[in-house]
Amino acid sequence: MKSKTALTVIPSVLMFVGLVFAFFPDLINDKLFVDLDGRANDIARLLRRMIGASVIGMAIILLSCRELRGADVKKVLYGFVGAAACIVGSIIAVAVTGTEPFPTPPVVMFFVLIAIALTSARKA
Repeated sequence: MKSKTALTVIPSVLMFVGLVFAFFPDLINDKLFVDLDGRANDIARLLRRMIGASVIGMAIILLSCRELRGADVKKVLYGFVGAAACIVGSIIAVAVTGTEPFPTPPVVMFFVLIAIALTSARKA
């Protein structure tokens, strides 16, 4: 996949996920936590919105890098791979400790985005 296409697809997916987290945090909380009381639900909602804003910010940065070429686009794509690997690592670490069930959809999504970024960086 061309780097410009990858830097359109990856931010589009991240933007969608970020918007869902930012504008529908209760929907996500209801799926993850069934029995949250008022204060805990407020904190969880705030954290979901912050995660959404962070993901939207990452998407905007990647979208603004679409015109880069050569070594610069490789650095951006490899940087995204590093960031996504840290996110996946933290998700897996939480699942391994046994405090929460393993969240398959975000891990699969990030692995697919990592694969897109790696193949695009190799071709750039």
